[in-house]
Amino acid sequence: MDETGLYDCPMPETFRDKAGMLVFLAWLFYLGFVARMLFAPLMPEIEAELGISHSDAGMLFLMMSSGYLLAPLCSGFISSRIEHLGTLKLSAWLTGLALLPFSFITTREGIGLLLMIVGFAGSLHLPSAIATITAEIQRSDWGKGLSVHQLARR
Repeated sequence: MDETGLYDCPMPETFRDKAGMLVFLAWLFYLGFVARMLFAPLMPEIEAELGISHSDAGMLFLMMSSGYLLAPLCSGFISSRIEHLGTLKLSAWLTGLALLPFSFITTREGIGLLLMIVGFAGSLHLPSAIATITAEIQRSDWGKGLSVHQLARR
């Protein structure tokens, strides 16, 4: 913020000048995407280890999807407090930290809570990444910038 209380907006630059930033944002998207998709192929083993049914396993995915829904709803509130860069950092750190306790949790409720946090953290960065891309890159290059970001899903 400047002395008038208004936020300073960066001067948009070309796609080529911001390629490093785009690769970083795509990496964050990839991190969140893989963290969420990691559990699908592991679910039969998780079911056997915890002795839960298919419907209980489906409930775990519902918990993760609930977190995935809450993050974009809360991201405006969060980014208004810590700005977009802070939100991007929070998303990366929270995703990594939420994955650490999985090897120690043995209850369905504990895994459900962690999956909700992973879903939340993995999608928290999306609105801030889009805002950052559209603020940092010239309007004529928005399509290229957003495409690089979405490449992380492939």
